[in-house]
Amino acid sequence: MKNQTENKYFRSSDFYLCCYLFARNAVLNGIDKSNPRRAVFSFETSSELEQWVEGYWQNKAVVNPAVFVYAIKELKQQLHSDNF
Repeated sequence: MKNQTENKYFRSSDFYLCCYLFARNAVLNGIDKSNPRRAVFSFETSSELEQWVEGYWQNKAVVNPAVFVYAIKELKQQLHSDNF
């Protein structure tokens, strides 16, 4: 797993963390698919996003289950499309 904050973007290859962030309405900037075995999602950094990531790793993340399922489906669709 690779998490890092670079300038104004937070990048991660942790799919379910990214689904959680997407479900929290974090702004998805792009998906780096250059490695066929691991995609890296890029989100715009904000103070809220940093709190969400910290909460996720502390097992304090809360999100509506239906919204989380939608986020999983949407990010899987983005992984298999050519939009990013």
